[in-house]
Amino acid sequence: EEKIDLFDSRFFTVGKTSAELLYSLDIKDVVGADTGNAANLGNLIIDLHWKKNFEKPLMFFTGEKTLNTIEDILSNNSIKFEKLKVYQTCMEKNFKINFKNHFFDSVSEKLKKGKLNDTVYYTVFFSPSGVDLVLQNFKDFKELFNSNRNNFKALSIGKTTSSKLLSEGFEVYLEATKPDPETLLLNFLNANF
Repeated sequence: EEKIDLFDSRFFTVGKTSAELLYSLDIKDVVGADTGNAANLGNLIIDLHWKKNFEKPLMFFTGEKTLNTIEDILSNNSIKFEKLKVYQTCMEKNFKINFKNHFFDSVSEKLKKGKLNDTVYYTVFFSPSGVDLVLQNFKDFKELFNSNRNNFKALSIGKTTSSKLLSEGFEVYLEATKPDPETLLLNFLNANF
């Protein structure tokens, strides 16, 4: 059985953070950091596949909570791949207490006193699993959010997260023009609200 040196392999990644991690491991051939989402990365892989026909199946490292976007694109274009789950999405240990303290307690107190007035609370969502996490752990969040739309605004890192928010009945107030935190912040600061 032939051994493959991963450090000499091409790595495809959807974001800059993953690319930076790969570079820090001394991996030189990293492609796709600017694609921003799975569909764009899948299409880039297809484009590169036609230019250089991969002899071996692609190794697809993934988490347990992903959409099948890349798998579907590869399968629909007859590109062989092997999927290996290498990480699990989990909640940061202090998320519940921090979110409750900083959001719910503050908001609940103001709601009881009728003092929301013109205060606007922006909630930034960085992934569909983040949307799920909030909804699973804070059952009243959606109702509170949607019944006070002038006071609560959802901001989204990108198209996939926006789609998840919309499918859950949220209005997306702002979507980053490029799916990274810096762009989201710049978009927010430059928006005319």
